[in-house]
Amino acid sequence: MNDFSAIDGFLTTFITYIDSGFGLISGDVTSLAAILIVIDVTLAALFWAWGAQNDILQSLVKKTLYVGAFAFIFGNFALLSTIVFDSFATLGLQASAAGFSPADLLKPGLVAAEGLAASQPIFDHIGTIAPGPIEFFANLAEVILLCLGGIIVIAAFFVLSIQLFVLIVEFKITTLAGFVLVPFAFWKQTTFLAERVLGNVISSGIKVLVIAVVIGIGSTMFATLRTALSPDDMTIEQAFAVVLGALTLMGLAIFCPRIAAGLVSGAPQLSAGAAAGTMLGVGGAGAGAFTAGRAAAGAAVGATRAAANGSASAAGGLRAATALGAMRTGLSGPIAAPLNAAVGLGASAAGGLGQAAGRVAGHFRARGTAGQRAVAGAAGAITPPPGTAPASASPFSTASSATSGQPAWANRFKRTQSIREGVLVAAHTLNAGDGGGASEGPNLKQRD
Repeated sequence: MNDFSAIDGFLTTFITYIDSGFGLISGDVTSLAAILIVIDVTLAALFWAWGAQNDILQSLVKKTLYVGAFAFIFGNFALLSTIVFDSFATLGLQASAAGFSPADLLKPGLVAAEGLAASQPIFDHIGTIAPGPIEFFANLAEVILLCLGGIIVIAAFFVLSIQLFVLIVEFKITTLAGFVLVPFAFWKQTTFLAERVLGNVISSGIKVLVIAVVIGIGSTMFATLRTALSPDDMTIEQAFAVVLGALTLMGLAIFCPRIAAGLVSGAPQLSAGAAAGTMLGVGGAGAGAFTAGRAAAGAAVGATRAAANGSASAAGGLRAATALGAMRTGLSGPIAAPLNAAVGLGASAAGGLGQAAGRVAGHFRARGTAGQRAVAGAAGAITPPPGTAPASASPFSTASSATSGQPAWANRFKRTQSIREGVLVAAHTLNAGDGGGASEGPNLKQRD
């Protein structure tokens, strides 16, 4: 089922390189942690010695437990962050009763292939209700709606696959970069840096939980369509229900990062605007794809027509040249056909040269007439030189010929603009789902 192993291999290589980075920088980060521990313990000892605090032993035990706990987190940060990520992924898959494992979520290609499997019952149902052309046109509305629903389901799982790929890459990069900031938790004046790192690990876990729930719901919901849709009494309402379910899955796939951000910040993030944005995005992408397909089909038809016209013109020109040569030579028959064609082509070439010479001479005559008109205008003459057309007639005739139809470049510009608008609407819809959450993290302030 998984035919997208290339992206999985790329992600595995990327994760391997990121995980090896912990060992490369662990020495420097350990030195930083030791320096901060010495600073914190030294300052605490000075405050205990100079202050009026009586229970120094209790403060020492609290300080030792705090430093020991964060030393354990610091020494096993990569392992602990991976455990948190896998735990949230497992919870999401269990909540949606999906047939995935946490290891499968590290394979975005498998998620994309699951979209093909989830949409397969829809396309199988299309083949059931329309096995032939008569049934196809009899159930045309249902076929179009089901086909649209299947395409949206595939697109939704592709979006989920991209979301998952970006999430894993972001989590690995921020975990490696945050590993440098974890030692700042040892000194209470710089604990805010470590708070952001720990909050990022928890937020990434919540995000993968939401994505896992959406993947599980989508895969199980559309897998039941094989028994839910009856080919005998298929109605337009059932077809609309399939499209509605596909649009819902697409909306969840686009806006699942905002759902996770709302959970972290403690406020709902979605409204009717999310549903409207989903429909506009799907419609814009569909319009752009339709315009691009029509332009490609038009280009193919135009190329075929041009080739056919060129072949017909060449054949007609050869026949005309043969007939003209026969008139000049007086010969006929298959044997004399090559000679007649050569004579006719030679006469045609000579005539073409004569026409070209006539056009050059006409050009010089026109330039001379223009010079006469300019001199007459400078002298105050109103009447143009004899043999020339009135100047006012040319612009009107040109304008009337220009407005007879749209030029080809205008049609190409309209098609390009339609494709661009569809892509922009789809990109804006996807961008609307990337709402960042509030800055949340644990409070690591030490209260001695």
